[in-house]
Parts: sequence; C-alpha cells; structure tokens
Amino acid sequence: MKKICRISIVIVMIICTMVMAVSCRSQVPVPTEEKTYTYTSTPGDKDNFSYAKFSIWCPEDIKTYKGILYLAAGYEYSSIPMSYEEEWRELARENEFVLLTSHMKSRTEKDAQIEYWQAEHGSGQELLNALEVFAKEAKHPELAHAPLAMWGFSAGGQFNYQFACWKPERVITFIAIKGGYYFSEPNKETLKIPALFFTGEEDLQRRIDAVDELFDRNIKDEPLWCLAHEPNSGHEIGQTDEFIIPWLKEVIKYRLPQKANASKRPFKLKDMNQSLAWLGDRTDGYIAPAIDYKKDKKNASWIPNEELAKMWRDFHLPQ
Repeated sequence: MKKICRISIVIVMIICTMVMAVSCRSQVPVPTEEKTYTYTSTPGDKDNFSYAKFSIWCPEDIKTYKGILYLAAGYEYSSIPMSYEEEWRELARENEFVLLTSHMKSRTEKDAQIEYWQAEHGSGQELLNALEVFAKEAKHPELAHAPLAMWGFSAGGQFNYQFACWKPERVITFIAIKGGYYFSEPNKETLKIPALFFTGEEDLQRRIDAVDELFDRNIKDEPLWCLAHEPNSGHEIGQTDEFIIPWLKEVIKYRLPQKANASKRPFKLKDMNQSLAWLGDRTDGYIAPAIDYKKDKKNASWIPNEELAKMWRDFHLPQ
C-alpha cells in the first residue's frame, strides 16, 4: 500500500511539473515567424511575358509595412534567391519593408517582340496584381498600395526605369545597373524620382552610350538622376552595392512621410529636399552643393546630400 502511495505521489508531482512548464511557456512571447509567399502568373494574349513568378519575404513583428524593396535580376534570370541574402533582408527590416523578387520571361513567339522589361506592356501590371494577391494572403492590405524602392541589374534595371515612367507615383527610387535599352520617355513626375544609373568601363560600348544618351536627352529638365561609372568592371553587378545600399537608406528616409500607412489607399511620397542636394562633375569628380555649383550642369550627376556625393566621387573616380 505504501508503495502504491509513493508511486501516486510521484505521478502527481510529474503532472504538476508539466502543468507549470506549460503555464510558464504560455507567458513567454512567441515571436511571429518570417513568412514567404509566391504567385505565378497566367499571361493574357496581349501580355509581353510568357512566364512570371513573384515572391515576397515578410520580416517578422511588423504591424504595417511601409514599402516594398524590389530586386530584379538580369535578362530572364530569377532574383528570387536574392531574397535569402541577409544584406537585403536587413535593409527591408530596418525600413519596415517587404522584400519582393521575381522571375520573368519574354514571349518569343511574337512577330514584333516586346520584351518583358517593357513594364507598361503587361509585366508591370502583373507585378501590381501579385502585390494585391500578397496583400490578401499575408493579411496586410497595405501591400496593394505601398510604394517601391527598385533595384535592378541589366534587364532588371531597364524594367525599373520603364516602370517608373509608367507608374511614377508608386516609385520611391529606382536603380538601373548597366542596362542598355531605355525606350520610354520620362514625364515630369519620373524626372522627380531620385534614380541611380550605373555603367561599367569594360561593358559593351552600346550600353554605355545608351545611358549617356538618356542623360543627354533629359538633362535640360534637371532630373534627380545620378550616373556612376564603375572602373575596371564589365557587365556585372561588381561593387555597385557599396554605393547603392547607402543611397537606398538615405532616399527612403527622405521620401517616406512620417506616418506612412497604405492600408486603405496609396500615400503621396515626399519630394526630395533640394536644399541638401549636391552635384558632381562626371568628368573630373568635382562636387559641390547644388545651389553653389559653378560648372556645367549638363555634365553633372545629381546626388541627395554631401555624404553620398563624397561616396559617389570615390566610386566614380577612385584615387
């Protein structure tokens, strides 16, 4: 009998310990898991793409996302693996953004082929369609209206430029790394978007010429565009992110309103503070505040502030 009592006491103690453990665990905050959602498109007959897949990565513990960081790879390559890179995830976290990636291909059967990077011909709208789907799946309605900060290499940068010409109100900033085709003519709103273009010293001359010609056509309207030429670099991303990451951090900070919430409708992006802007001569690297700049502005890159101007000079014309 005593033996039975001892066993009963042990069982009761075990049960009490388990109850206490469960109770303690229930009092510890459980972190929200980071989540990824994907969307694969079915193109229409008039769309300029044969395949389009989009993916978003959502940082944890953010009540309302303020924007979208979009990464676009080179021609018909997927940028989706980039969503696992900690550098991009950290940038998304600190700005309370989601990270959007994609994989798109053109329609090769068209007689007069329109490439997928020509955003205004279907692929841009499909990106917006994907965001509407993600807004419902993630239960974050702001994703349907949130603005985009757009990074792109080669054809990805061309897509970003074309998208900014088509929907300038949705773009915080766009980056075009060593692309070669910029078909659309920008409107006044596109020219007000801070943009960063790159060329490579050892890239094909036609790509370098395409960017130079785009600047020459529009420089009279004083666009908020910066051109950085990477020495000793061909058609590659190279070291461009060393300048891109600080650029994105600064521009996002300037352009987002203090209470950026797109849960019910899009919000208006702030114009850049031109009193802080600098210009840099693309030939000799001379930099100065825009209001004091004495050289020919037709050969100048626009830069948001002094710190970035110094970084641009060191990147563009390293000593």
